Amino acid sequence: MITAKRKPELSILVCSYKNPSILELCLNSFQENLGEVNYELIVADGETEEPTYDLMREKFPRATFIPNQNNVGFCGLVNQCLRVARGDYFFIVNSDIILKDRTFLKLFDYIRQHPEAGIAGPKLINF
Repeated sequence: MITAKRKPELSILVCSYKNPSILELCLNSFQENLGEVNYELIVADGETEEPTYDLMREKFPRATFIPNQNNVGFCGLVNQCLRVARGDYFFIVNSDIILKDRTFLKLFDYIRQHPEAGIAGPKLINF
């Protein structure tokens, strides 16, 4: 993760809704699998409840957290994240995404090496 003064290369935008245990698995997987990537973590949550506030405050204090009183939907959450994102690249996910091994780093390397590609996505595997 980066410090507030340094512009991130990557903005990870996580959209969550009423499931702090799944959100925690998601955010931990990013921290464990991003290596030396200069990134910022932005989490927008719909109809935020106390357990999610607690999770973000206690375990992910460096992430930018955008709580909502209402369910604003996936598009609304993404737009909230995009308004504050500072990275050169965006990785937009729901909170039920868990990174495995070095898969994301391979994908990120590919998109950096192929500027003609406007979008790239990984293979999704169910639990």
